[in-house]
Amino acid sequence: MSWFGKITGGTLGFMMGGPLGAIAGAALGHSIFDAEAQNQQGRISSREEQEMVFFVSIFTLVGKMAKADGKITQDEINFIEHFMANQLKLGVKQREYAISIVRASKDDNTPIEDYLKQFAQVFPHADMHFMLYEVLFTVAMADGHIHPEEEALLKRISPYLKVPRNVFESMQARFNRGPSGRNSPQDLANHYKVLDCTPDMTDLEIKKIYRKKCREFHPDTLASRGLSEEFMDFAKQEIVRINEAYEAIKKSRD
Repeated sequence: MSWFGKITGGTLGFMMGGPLGAIAGAALGHSIFDAEAQNQQGRISSREEQEMVFFVSIFTLVGKMAKADGKITQDEINFIEHFMANQLKLGVKQREYAISIVRASKDDNTPIEDYLKQFAQVFPHADMHFMLYEVLFTVAMADGHIHPEEEALLKRISPYLKVPRNVFESMQARFNRGPSGRNSPQDLANHYKVLDCTPDMTDLEIKKIYRKKCREFHPDTLASRGLSEEFMDFAKQEIVRINEAYEAIKKSRD
């Protein structure tokens, strides 16, 4: 997140514009950006601008999801902070800013669709939409289950993102399955969902889709499209799942 040391209060919202820029600006506090950070200002590259939009989008939507049941509890804040510190490895100032975005978002009346539309303008590729959705799903599952309001919100946003219609069910099945290594008929059905394939497809058709997904979710591909290092573990995990799904499908057809 090299862009973080290059911005000062008010700068980020002005640069991004739109509803995400409004949230980014509202969340900025002068205490977040100390004198040392301000002295490190430099030109922000187009890649860093993309990283900024992804970062703000994530925590804006996390705020909306945390408030989906009408309130945001301290337990939810604790879950989010743990996620940021341990999975994303964000620094103290970065976590402070992310929480500020969450708090600003939960009190904002802008329709969530407006944020998604701006995100889609910056990130036209389906793989980046999937990464956004996966991070949100992971946060929703932080306490081991998804509240009905969170489920409704996750299903509501999928039409605005380039993710398969069954992505919610596929991710839910993956979390419920865990690392058991089983390959029951239901597990095999979920593997087909991971690859967006169907059992009536030929081996060649499935192989082509598998290779395409491997290219799309390769960390280098996603990095070139604006996914920062902090979120790269999600890409690596997706590659593992894609490979696992393909191998399980191949084995079932032998």
